[in-house]
Parts: sequence; structure tokens; C-alpha cells
Amino acid sequence: LNQFNYTLPYTGAFKWNCLGTDIVNNRAWSSEGNYTLTFDTTSPNATILNPANNSYLNNGTQNFTINVSDNLGLANATLYLYNQSGLYNQTTIALGGILQGTIGIVVNLVDGIYTWFWNIVDLANNVFNTATSSGSVGNYTTTVDIINPALSIIYPQNTTYAINVSQLNY
Repeated sequence: LNQFNYTLPYTGAFKWNCLGTDIVNNRAWSSEGNYTLTFDTTSPNATILNPANNSYLNNGTQNFTINVSDNLGLANATLYLYNQSGLYNQTTIALGGILQGTIGIVVNLVDGIYTWFWNIVDLANNVFNTATSSGSVGNYTTTVDIINPALSIIYPQNTTYAINVSQLNY
């Protein structure tokens, strides 16, 4: 016998090994020891914390922050940030198998409109995408405006009037 099929009864980690028996009943377990098989069909979960969807920001330095969780362990989280020119920033953070945490990526932005989302991957390669997963609101949008408006007063002129100028028409 060199193969077999077995249906795992539930999500979780399973240890297994092989016991060999010859025709005279000599037995030995695998010299390599136990193996671990993790059965995981549950996608991770995430909640975007910052910046808020449809926000207007007057600071170019923004911390894109998200809460992440998974039942058996998280592999990584990737921020995808786009502006009018295309992909502006893509940053992946390795999560090392944590079950939950808060991740923040600081990005320096210039004036413009940005759309963004996160991709969260667990140790079994199940994916949660904040733009497309069930219950999501799609891509988040953020507008950055850090340039002060220019203002020029044309009338009334900066001068001294010899008459009463109590009513001005603009």
C-alpha cells in the first residue's frame, strides 16, 4: 500500500505518521517522525480602521491601519494604494502566524484622489480582500489636499478713499 484517502473531520491541525509492517510482523514508525497537516477552509477577517472611507485629508503622511484576525494563523497583509496614475504604493507585511493584530503602514501622499484596499492571507493561503470579500464596501477612497488655496483681493483695492465707501459692490 503506497497511498490512502482520509476525510478530515474538522478544521484544525492533525499530526500523522506511518507504521510499516512486513510479512513476519516486524514493525517500525517512520524515522522522520510525525508530520503535521493543517486543514483550514476559513478565510481571515479584517476591519479597516484608518483613514475612513471617502475622507478628505490635509496631511500627506497617512497611516493606513487595519485589524486582522484568523482562526489558525495569518501569513501576511498587503496594502494596495492607487492614484490617478496607477499603483502608487504596494506594501506587504509578514505576520508570522499571529491570530490577530493591528497593522499600520505609513505612506507619504501627494495631492490627489486615492483608492485602496487590503489583501489578507492566512497560513493555508485563504484570502480576505477588503474590496471584494462578502460584506465589503469596495475600494476605499481618500482625497488628499495639502496645498493651501491662493487668494488675491482685487476689490476694494488696498488704498485710502477720500469718500465714504460704506457700500461696496463686488
